[in-house]
Amino acid sequence: MRARRSVIALFLLGLIACGQPPAPRSLAGLARTRVWAGRQAIALLEDLHGGRFRPPQAVVAEYGRGTMTLYVAIFASDGAASATLQRMVRVMEHSPEFTPPRPQREEPQRFLTVGPGGHHLFWRSGRKVYWLAGEPERVFIAIQELPPPAPGLVL
Repeated sequence: MRARRSVIALFLLGLIACGQPPAPRSLAGLARTRVWAGRQAIALLEDLHGGRFRPPQAVVAEYGRGTMTLYVAIFASDGAASATLQRMVRVMEHSPEFTPPRPQREEPQRFLTVGPGGHHLFWRSGRKVYWLAGEPERVFIAIQELPPPAPGLVL
């Protein structure tokens, strides 16, 4: 157990050293109340997607005791993250649980969908794909505190 905690701590320190931490201590005025990293986060994402999605690295953070959740999938390259985002948009067009994703007017590389858990915004920034879920007023504040979408091709 102690070795596992050390590995998770080293993983998180490595992510922090590479730039902004993927799951800040607070978002939109809500304290981070839980964080999953490494295998736990990957398993959580895989479970949410019925085994169809398994990123190489991931971090999941809960804010305000479940008021908002941030999912970050981390890939080996910008290209792999971009391909994943494109696939997400295509698949979600036909989702029975979510509305079709709409590009945001101000940042067309960021997409909005509504479904279980409230409003969901997702985008790519570098090697990371972000998914933020929660109450509309919170998620739109929180995106200002997270890395912006990568410029480029609008789907």
